[in-house]
Amino acid sequence: EAFCGGPEPGYRAGDVLIEEARKGAAATTLLDGDCNAFYTELAWLSATELIATRVTRTAPDTFRTDLVRIDVATSAVTVLVGSGDVFALSVSPALRLVAFMRGVGGADVLDVDAMTTRHLANGYAPQVSRDGTWP
Repeated sequence: EAFCGGPEPGYRAGDVLIEEARKGAAATTLLDGDCNAFYTELAWLSATELIATRVTRTAPDTFRTDLVRIDVATSAVTVLVGSGDVFALSVSPALRLVAFMRGVGGADVLDVDAMTTRHLANGYAPQVSRDGTWP
């Protein structure tokens, strides 16, 4: 982790680590975070894929957050939604859907396989329900 500037107390650019769920397992660094780009809100989409927001500094004290998929085997990062205003993720691995808030208002639900998005006006704190809708 690097300590990055900004108004006190600043922020930390954490690394993305993976560790087996067993006592004494060693963590593996999947991605190094730094003060210009780091990952937050990680969630498993499958046994081999993570969903996250990637925070990228575009100017001093100015950031964008994009929705990305991380391939665990290769550490490859794919931008799924590059609008720069994504936050508050909810992931359904069974349905392969990601619900998230948008800075422009409302929420979206992304079908990761079809790469189609439904906008939910006035949607808050999105959660994917069993039928693939927002409750």
